[in-house]
Amino acid sequence: MRRIFSRVKKFSILHWEWIFVALAVVVRVVMVLAFTAYDDYLVSDMGGYHERATLFAQGLEINFAVYWPPAFHTLLGGLYWLAAQLGLWDLRVELFIVSSALLWGIAGWCMAQLVKLFTTSKSAYYITFALIQLWFPLWYLNIFVLSENWSVPLLFIGLYASLLRANSTRWLAVGAACLAVAVAIRPAFIFLLVPLALWAVVKYPKFKLAIFFLVQLTVLLVAGLNTYIQSKSQTWGLGANGGAVFALVWCDVKQLFYFGNGESFSFAPPAVIEYPAYKVMSFSTPFTDQNFYYKLGAECLANSNPTQILAKNIQRLFDSKVFPRFYDIWVTLDILHVYKVWTLVNLGLSALVWLLPRKYLPSPAITVLFLGLFLASVLAVVQGVGEERYLWPVQPLIFLMAIPAYVWCGDNLRKVINRLRLN
Repeated sequence: MRRIFSRVKKFSILHWEWIFVALAVVVRVVMVLAFTAYDDYLVSDMGGYHERATLFAQGLEINFAVYWPPAFHTLLGGLYWLAAQLGLWDLRVELFIVSSALLWGIAGWCMAQLVKLFTTSKSAYYITFALIQLWFPLWYLNIFVLSENWSVPLLFIGLYASLLRANSTRWLAVGAACLAVAVAIRPAFIFLLVPLALWAVVKYPKFKLAIFFLVQLTVLLVAGLNTYIQSKSQTWGLGANGGAVFALVWCDVKQLFYFGNGESFSFAPPAVIEYPAYKVMSFSTPFTDQNFYYKLGAECLANSNPTQILAKNIQRLFDSKVFPRFYDIWVTLDILHVYKVWTLVNLGLSALVWLLPRKYLPSPAITVLFLGLFLASVLAVVQGVGEERYLWPVQPLIFLMAIPAYVWCGDNLRKVINRLRLN
């Protein structure tokens, strides 16, 4: 009877967790569809993704197909194509919003499970579960056609499968595939694979290690082939903007502009929008010629103060123009500011975790892994022009690192309350 009761209780807990996830997904979708003008936000980056995906779904030629990593508009184009087959072409943006909300809900559940790596406190788990499902910056992203809406959830799901379900070869393969697709969509995430690769080498037996790396390699090779095909054999890799981003950072310019053959394209990071007009560089060399722009960036690096530029990029993570920035979304910018301050608090608490009593500390391996993930995420951001939005995907990871400090504070607060009651 005890065993049966235990199973029923476990099922009941999981049952309510998924009900909470479902409610969070529904509320998220209702918020976007009923209370935002999401159709009006198909401009700038969002408009570019939408346009390229639409052309891909229709089998039409895409100009500058690989100047942004093409994996996202390829996958999004697949969703749009499916919408057309189902007679839902005019609702393709809505389908993207719903699919993204579902992914965020599942990913939130997966991310909450990682709390168990840091503490055995059930209260901490349930509070974290709710907080991550309601993490507003990630809700805000759901309003827009942006690559984060698929890449970040896949990253979280991949972390869960790789760290908590690695006893299963099937789950390990799923985790590796999710991580690789996340990287294909947002290549900056490739830095996060480094600490995970070290973890895999130490923790996985040889067969599982081979599966983990082979699945990732296969997915990334397919993504590279997709880039090669869509660039008409001009470039290989996950996209053709790596050289341009490198030049943007180290030349510290407002805009990098290409014009030639009757066409033009430019990169202009929102975080430096207030730079003066003279900080613009124009070239007739297409961005697919990445060697040209890497050499340009290297020349600028040799004549710049790299410490100053990196410090400026880190500062922009906490103090820059939020993009996308729309004032018609209710109190959004105020809420985002709260999360920015809270993230700074979590960073401070994460540093203090090392000073806690031993019983509150996670295993050294987990501590080192998540520290590595944090440092890799910072590197992923500062090697490009930093902006506040780029920190949103890793805010929950920083929160997880601070969990032991919150548990310690909670335990000591209870002790103080009990003493006051006794007195």
